[in-house]
Amino acid sequence: MFDSRFRNQVSCFLPAAKAAWGSRFLGLAPHPHFAAGTEVSEFTDYRIGDDVRYVDWNLCSRHDDLLSKRFAGNEERWLHLLLDCSPSMDTGSPRKLDFARQLAAALGWLGVSDFFHTGLATFSDRMVEYLPAGRHVGSIARKFRFLEQLTACENPKNLTVAVQQFVETCPRPGTVVLISDLFDSAGFIAALEGLRAANQRVFVVQVLDEFDLNPATAQAVRFHYVEEGRQHRDFLDDIDLENYRDEVRKFLNYVQRYCAYRGMGLAPMNSKLTLAETMRRLLRCSRVNRPVRA
Repeated sequence: MFDSRFRNQVSCFLPAAKAAWGSRFLGLAPHPHFAAGTEVSEFTDYRIGDDVRYVDWNLCSRHDDLLSKRFAGNEERWLHLLLDCSPSMDTGSPRKLDFARQLAAALGWLGVSDFFHTGLATFSDRMVEYLPAGRHVGSIARKFRFLEQLTACENPKNLTVAVQQFVETCPRPGTVVLISDLFDSAGFIAALEGLRAANQRVFVVQVLDEFDLNPATAQAVRFHYVEEGRQHRDFLDDIDLENYRDEVRKFLNYVQRYCAYRGMGLAPMNSKLTLAETMRRLLRCSRVNRPVRA
């Protein structure tokens, strides 16, 4: 599934990604970082314990203050992929989970190609699996094999618990890409706030199926609540369908407003998109720092 042809197809987007993102994966603003280096980033007041070699004596003589140089250096960059494998992702045609697996593999390959330490976690009602971060080809090859064999879980989604376990397992700050439909009966806000509190930069890829957005015409249907494991039959008329579409629009707008307010990236995706269409859409979303319609 993720053979050399797949890797070559994704690699074609690497120059465009670097042009659009620069050193910021998915266009997310980096955290302030200071390290040993040669480029002076700023001057600060000298404090006890500062290295006297970094005191700028020429500047001090003009300002009558002790000022230390701070340098911008190379930092270890981390990319964490959080993949939803709950029952609601096992629906759609094509399946949302298949689309999400392919996207996670593509982002993982881009991350490793740009020397990011790239890790992968799957979740449902909890964090199911965690593959430690690595930035070499062998590491991403193991993740490809894992994604090829990944199947949906039976337990309903609990984003909040899954994120808490992820933060405890991998506390190192970096860029977190959450790939999910966000269909959690308890909501998604607490989970995303948990990632923010852990000093993570967050990019949400909301995966939806065509039926999620625009269900079939009025008819007798069987509702299957996959996250709750129950079913019932009912008849949907045109008014019901329009009310449903209105609720979906409100939900998508709510997600968009929240992510914009919190400075998080957002890319709504339709599971019917091809890999090339998905990558172009992702580049467009992250470049302009605002979502587009699914």
